Amino acid sequence: MIQNFSKRLISLGALISGASQAALPTAATSQSAQKGDYIGMGREFAKEGTELGTEIFGVGLLVVVVLAAVYSYWQVQQEKKKWSDLTGTIVGGLVIAVVGIILLTQAGSIL
Repeated sequence: MIQNFSKRLISLGALISGASQAALPTAATSQSAQKGDYIGMGREFAKEGTELGTEIFGVGLLVVVVLAAVYSYWQVQQEKKKWSDLTGTIVGGLVIAVVGIILLTQAGSIL
């Protein structure tokens, strides 16, 4: 009985994995590389790398804002700071994050 169940489970897994592989998109190729323009291909890779870098920087910016808010809250709980300091940290961090994300979005559109 256990062998029969394991055979059914393996065949079900094979069917599911085959269906999921069929749904995968095709690999993206560089338009410049297809034309033989390898300098253009390098430019495309540089643009994609820059876009990835700006996204990573944006995520880092949000993480720093959240960590500053948590640290400020911790200081309030230890009675080293007041609630107004926490509010100022959160509002200031959100303003910096919003302005930073807007600037990163504009920088991405320049490329």
